[in-house]
Amino acid sequence: ARTVSLHIFNHRSIWQQALLALLLCCIAACTGEYSLDGLEQKFIARRQQIDELRVLATQVAMTTSINGYSVATTQFLLEGDKFVSIPESLEQFTSAKDQLLRITALVHEIGLSGFSVTRGNSIYIMMSTGGALGSSSGYIYDESKRLLKRTQKKKKISGEQHWYVFLSS
Repeated sequence: ARTVSLHIFNHRSIWQQALLALLLCCIAACTGEYSLDGLEQKFIARRQQIDELRVLATQVAMTTSINGYSVATTQFLLEGDKFVSIPESLEQFTSAKDQLLRITALVHEIGLSGFSVTRGNSIYIMMSTGGALGSSSGYIYDESKRLLKRTQKKKKISGEQHWYVFLSS
């Protein structure tokens, strides 16, 4: 009986150790990639693409009713929280076709979850949304500082005038 109980205890101990190691790896991965400093480093590496996306998205928002994009639905977001598929948007907004195609390519190159353009040419770029922990992270371009007032955990990106990284839960 002792041998069996020791065997079960050792078996549990191995599983507990494995579970603890897995948990620590997950925490390290999450906090490294989605910490403010980690997001800032990723921004620096992708700055040209992210800024190109911002410029194109704000131009399209000024000339059409498109003001966002969702990777989850692979659709553009229209004013009034309505979605339109990429083929439909290309048919409906022929004058912005090249810009919409480039935006779609940039979304995939950058690897973001979505973006949303707001008044004053401000933009939220979500690198992650929701998930198991229910937190979002990404970048904000905000000349007016209105978006920043609603964002609790943020940090200005070094050397940038209007770019910030954010984490929210």
